[in-house]
Amino acid sequence: MKTPFAMVRALCRLAEHKIKEGSTLIVWVTTPQGEAVFGGFQDAW
Repeated sequence: MKTPFAMVRALCRLAEHKIKEGSTLIVWVTTPQGEAVFGGFQDAW
């Protein structure tokens, strides 16, 4: 199984609206291997 990039991208698009409102969002993606990946939405895909 791959990381659901489509879901991550959708969250990034949602986060862009929040960033424009001055909020900072962080995503925590857990890969199927059990690794936790942190990513700031400011460096969105």
